Amino acid sequence: MRPIISILIVIRNAAQHIIPCIQSIETQFELDDVAWELIVVDGLSSDASKLVTQTYLKEVSYIWTILDNPKKTLASGWNIGIQHAKGQFILRPDAHARLHPNYVRYGLALLSARP
Repeated sequence: MRPIISILIVIRNAAQHIIPCIQSIETQFELDDVAWELIVVDGLSSDASKLVTQTYLKEVSYIWTILDNPKKTLASGWNIGIQHAKGQFILRPDAHARLHPNYVRYGLALLSARP
């Protein structure tokens, strides 16, 4: 099934923040039967960001991908993630963000209701 939404997070040295961010994303889909994917683009972090993310994601059941961003900038990371996204919509929270409950459901409802 093709994902309806691709969640794209660009990180660099965010080992302390990435897991709570991902967990806030996961809660968006606990009650819904929405197909989604997670794409994390790492800007060659010098901390354990990539390893922390990989270790956590090995235990989940949804589609995920971790990509490298050799240019290390947000813009180049977004471009890499967008090129790999398979969703009809892309959501791009920052690694330090925590999504408000129902944020994705509300956004998808608004997008679906527009002409």
